[in-house]
Amino acid sequence: MRHLAFVFLFVVAGPASAGDIEQQCTHEEMIVAESVQHFIESWGKYYDSYRFFGRCSDGVVSEAFTDTATSLLANQWKQLPTFYSFVKRDRAFLDFVLGHIGGIENQKLLNQIAQSSKVDCPAGMKTLCTKINKAAMGALK
Repeated sequence: MRHLAFVFLFVVAGPASAGDIEQQCTHEEMIVAESVQHFIESWGKYYDSYRFFGRCSDGVVSEAFTDTATSLLANQWKQLPTFYSFVKRDRAFLDFVLGHIGGIENQKLLNQIAQSSKVDCPAGMKTLCTKINKAAMGALK
């Protein structure tokens, strides 16, 4: 029950202060970091999760970040400009997302990402689409 309270607070209130972000990831935070990924339905919330829990991205938490990033790119491709707005502010976020495109169980989604990045790239985002395509194709191999 306590974990659900943390998840609720994160989803509603957003990440903690920058000082909290730099601390070591506790076991409890690892549990919350993995759990909160199931509630993320936008690039804004994914970015918040990255800022707060990105340092926890290991093992099952990394898999959860991967599933969420892959799902967002595949199912919300039209929101790529929103993703790009976060990338322009925080270049490390792009590397984080590119590193979390994949997953054994995401082959269909990876194909969607690869296809969208080739044929449906928004104006002015060709470099971003090329990087996304390369990551998706690499994950498919």
